[in-house]
Amino acid sequence: MTSKRIFIALPLPQTQRIASLFRSLKTELRQERIKWVDPRGLHLTLAFLGDTPAEKIPELTRRLKAALAPHAPFRLQPAALGTFPNEKRPRIIWAGMSAPPDLTALQRAVVHSLQPQFPIADLRFTPHLTLGRIKGGVQRPGKVMDVLNRYQNWTDSPRIMDRVVVMESRLTPKGPIYTPLKALILKG
Repeated sequence: MTSKRIFIALPLPQTQRIASLFRSLKTELRQERIKWVDPRGLHLTLAFLGDTPAEKIPELTRRLKAALAPHAPFRLQPAALGTFPNEKRPRIIWAGMSAPPDLTALQRAVVHSLQPQFPIADLRFTPHLTLGRIKGGVQRPGKVMDVLNRYQNWTDSPRIMDRVVVMESRLTPKGPIYTPLKALILKG
């Protein structure tokens, strides 16, 4: 039985503002050991399932399609930067997202449609775009936070979210490779 590492996401196409943000952060934090994500694969994860039997993916897709049927496209805006788990021990650098009620309702619908048949690794939901991962800690946490604090007012243009994608993630030494398996259109 083969399995695939699966997550459910809202894809966010790269914009000029995001590209510029990546260039600035990479330059300002070049002395840190940060593995930057490929901006072409930016997404907001709604649910991470992890290893899922390949033969169950059609059932997963059917469940999602039914759960998403009442949801219409909505606007979402990337804004501000931060870190997980906290400022003193940053491991993930992220761009935050406005969290309109439509996004919260969509994420809950995804979770409820999949459980318990498809266990979700982490039920907490903090809307964000992962920009970079820090392995082994940062050399200068104060410098990292100073840089990120300068971008507290950063925003990108709002965009219409009109699809949810079932994604496969394959881990490689150069970073994850994301492959869309099925796009489900939000029609409402």
